[in-house]
Amino acid sequence: MAKYTYPAIFTVEPDGSGVSVAFPDLPHVYTSGKDIDDALLNASDVLPLMLCEYEDNKEPFAKPSSMQAVNASIHDDHAFATLIFADTLEYRKRTSNRAVKKTLSIPAWMDNIARQNNVNFSQVLQDALTEKLHLA
Repeated sequence: MAKYTYPAIFTVEPDGSGVSVAFPDLPHVYTSGKDIDDALLNASDVLPLMLCEYEDNKEPFAKPSSMQAVNASIHDDHAFATLIFADTLEYRKRTSNRAVKKTLSIPAWMDNIARQNNVNFSQVLQDALTEKLHLA
């Protein structure tokens, strides 16, 4: 889980019917939109989604090209390049927040004291994991 910035090529349909988006370094990552704002929003969503897939499957993926190289590759008057940022940890937090039940064991004496003090075990575990994994 990391932060990435990749160049994307936006191609506006000459008749104004939409905008397609391609990531030249990630050949199977595409999206589109009805206009530039919509395409930008969709690009900002598809990039972390696909990078999460690569991370989960431990698949290698290309390093981002320079904007200079990408701009030099554009030969269409209706196309332009821009950078899209992706934070896969933040994307996971936003899209995969369903609760997962975990069974754990603690000493009985600790359980008794914690219950007497109305300790929320789930919250304590989440707080501890957030600190331990440096997720905050």
